[in-house]
Amino acid sequence: MNETACDSAVRTPAAELQPILNAFGMPVAVARCVNVSENQTFRIDSPQGKPLAVLRIYRAQHREEAEIRSELDWMEALCVAGDVRTPSILRTMSGDRLCPLFASGGSPRICVVFEFLQGSEPPENERHKWFRRLGVVSAKLHGHGAAWNAPEAFRRPHLDWEALVGERAVWGPRCGAPGLDADAEREIVAAAALLRESLAEFDAQGLTRGLIHGDLRLANLLVDGEDLALIDFDDCAFAWHLFDVATSLSLIEDDPQAPELLNAWVDGYTRVKSLAASDLRSIPHLIMLRRIQVLSWFAGHADTDVTRTHGPAVVAGTIAAARQYLDGRIPFAADLGLPGTH
Repeated sequence: MNETACDSAVRTPAAELQPILNAFGMPVAVARCVNVSENQTFRIDSPQGKPLAVLRIYRAQHREEAEIRSELDWMEALCVAGDVRTPSILRTMSGDRLCPLFASGGSPRICVVFEFLQGSEPPENERHKWFRRLGVVSAKLHGHGAAWNAPEAFRRPHLDWEALVGERAVWGPRCGAPGLDADAEREIVAAAALLRESLAEFDAQGLTRGLIHGDLRLANLLVDGEDLALIDFDDCAFAWHLFDVATSLSLIEDDPQAPELLNAWVDGYTRVKSLAASDLRSIPHLIMLRRIQVLSWFAGHADTDVTRTHGPAVVAGTIAAARQYLDGRIPFAADLGLPGTH
């Protein structure tokens, strides 16, 4: 997840980015901080204020170089295929896609510069339309990942229950999420254990897995006229295909529109790619899994605007959803026309 306002206490000073601008052939451009989260993102403008590109500075030790290069490999392959609109990757004057940043106060960081794409996240009054389109695009994305002959050195994380909400969760422990007290944590642990059993049953039925985007939230969608682009592939991974629909509802699961948006996504997806019964039945469980995963993000980003703005309500909603799940009432199951109990 990447959606926090810039904090001058943690962001790299723009003045230290001049070597990066020089390396990419933009010596007189201006870098303006856009957000800080796992990574730092800057918009690169001309001296006249025209957007030229987007610079990402990867957090130290967040991704290995091979993982970053693999993220870019998939994005470039998607650009070539043309079915899914993503930003192109700019290269340095020497032809590389990666450039080291030797900023003060830390170890060297990896930088990548992306094409600047016009657009904004889908407006609230048009979400239904764009979620159906997102379903179509997601099916094409998954189809591409399944058919693509990835480079031998391709390396991306493999996500399962343990990596998402277990002891080796990639986002760390949940302790510290706003409003998650000891009693609520016990309920979350119980719900997570039940999820593990449910997903194991679905996996035994051949739940579809492969390359996914991994963070298809509204903030990572760009609408420009009738075009929809996907940005921020930093969380792309090998996982259940339909974990992507769970990520698309992140932070808005309790919105009154959410059931309608979910159905629109599924409708769009199945226009391109059929879903087995087990895949469809897994969706409410994957949504619950994602909700629990996000608690760890809030815990590890307590000082961000996203946590302060959304954290308390989202955590409270997740606790309520976990209680329903433990009671055998599976959130979103009835909205998909599925049995609402385990």
